[in-house]
Amino acid sequence: TYAEYARRGFAELVVVAIFSLGLALLLQYLTSRESRRAKLSFNLLASLLVVLTGVILVSAFQRLLLYEQAYGFTQLRFYVHVFMTWMGVLLLIFLVNLYYNRPRWFAYGLLLVCLGFVITLNILNADAFIVRQNLARYQSSGELDAAYLATLSDDAVPGLLQAFNQVGSEERMVLGSALHFRL
Repeated sequence: TYAEYARRGFAELVVVAIFSLGLALLLQYLTSRESRRAKLSFNLLASLLVVLTGVILVSAFQRLLLYEQAYGFTQLRFYVHVFMTWMGVLLLIFLVNLYYNRPRWFAYGLLLVCLGFVITLNILNADAFIVRQNLARYQSSGELDAAYLATLSDDAVPGLLQAFNQVGSEERMVLGSALHFRL
């Protein structure tokens, strides 16, 4: 199913990213690369590892996009999108760390990525974003999971009010009931 396909892609991404970055950081710390050739070889091989991890990241992102096109956005799918984006930033930070040989930069970069993830979640307002994306999907496909949208937090209410006039009668009944209950 789409769900299994997307979940497997995300699980593969997380496992590969942890092992790849962990292995590359460990080898960067433990190995001595005294000659120019050894440094260049290590950097190229570690870069290849990061690039291949990036390929898995792009594949997992595409799987998630397919899943969302079929079923729409949810909170979990939104969080996974933001996570994957910041995972890509972390891979880039690792490449910079690798070529400048500054292990502390990676630690600071990891902190930056964690903070960026949390700040992004706060700025984007997950529930309002989900309503907007699902309404855009409704405009193109005519499919809307109004029952799911009705379960979102109060942050979704402005979007639900806007959606109320744009959806069909069945969805309008579900959204209207949820809005009335909130009132």
